[in-house]
Amino acid sequence: RALVEKESATTAGRPVAIIGYSLGSTVVAYCLSILGDAWTRKFVSQVIFVGPAVMGSPKQLSAFAHNPASTIAGLSLPTGIEDFFRECMVRAPSMACLLPCHVGDAHVFSEDHKFVVTPSRSYTVSQIGEYIEELRRKLPPGRVPTAGFWPHIREEHSKILAPPVMTHLVYSSGEDTPSQVTFSSDDLLEIPVVSQHEPGDATVTASSVEALATAWNEQGRG
Repeated sequence: RALVEKESATTAGRPVAIIGYSLGSTVVAYCLSILGDAWTRKFVSQVIFVGPAVMGSPKQLSAFAHNPASTIAGLSLPTGIEDFFRECMVRAPSMACLLPCHVGDAHVFSEDHKFVVTPSRSYTVSQIGEYIEELRRKLPPGRVPTAGFWPHIREEHSKILAPPVMTHLVYSSGEDTPSQVTFSSDDLLEIPVVSQHEPGDATVTASSVEALATAWNEQGRG
């Protein structure tokens, strides 16, 4: 808030443009929702979200507790390197913020789409909390340290509205992007395989950005 107001003041009080990239788009969208429409319209002229991850990424379903760097980087890596990256990444609070979810009243993902598949069941966007709880219950202690954040993340995500100013979503559909992961066992111990892809930027699916754009347009706020 202070930075935006400062920048506006340096331009004779004119509103400024804000650019958010990936998870930064979530931060911007949330802050504007909390600061309110009047403040946003006074100080912000437009918002540009590049590769927006406001609705999360299916790719994160594998990275959240197992963090297969090979999946993220698209490379085959030695087990020791995988273990090192996993120890670093599973403790990052931001990891849970990137799991697929609805954004405010915008239902970006189909309730019929199976994001996670195991031999005995599957998990849709509304069941991500159940997936997290299963990981916490079945994986070794300390492997899912941010599991308790999920209810709070969902609560805060529910507050996100379309920005009340012109908003641009810049995205790609040129890369195969994970949209589903599958475990071969119900114990969830092994690294899951990516079992479905769809067009995107290799992290965020194009269809989810388009669905968010449609939902936000229907809100008629920008």
